[in-house]
Amino acid sequence: MKFRPLIKLLILLSLLSPAANCFSNKDPDLENKYKVGSLYSVLAPGQENGFNIVKVLSITTGVVHVRLYKNKFPTRGDAAGAASDTLSLGGIDDPEGFGLKHLPMDKETFGKLEPQFIRQESVSEEEKASIGN
Repeated sequence: MKFRPLIKLLILLSLLSPAANCFSNKDPDLENKYKVGSLYSVLAPGQENGFNIVKVLSITTGVVHVRLYKNKFPTRGDAAGAASDTLSLGGIDDPEGFGLKHLPMDKETFGKLEPQFIRQESVSEEEKASIGN
């Protein structure tokens, strides 16, 4: 009779173990396609021409979390040549526009921006904090 609570606990754990995998926020396929910390040139959202730069901050199931910089470039080559210390988020009142600290995008939407790898960087603690990790 003393084993009954232990048996119930083991049964409960065995039932919850597979369910825990359903809640994993990893996306290996997406992580292989886009690298956390990398800068990518992307089609400027909502514009007919030009390019922006995004930095991949995190990847979760079906979602690419990026930082969108305000800087706009006429060509991908110009975007690729931009120094990291010149990239800015700007501000809401900035006449040149503004970026976003954290923009979660589903993988289809991100793919439509035709991201092209520029270079690998690391994700700072401040950037991690902007996504809540």
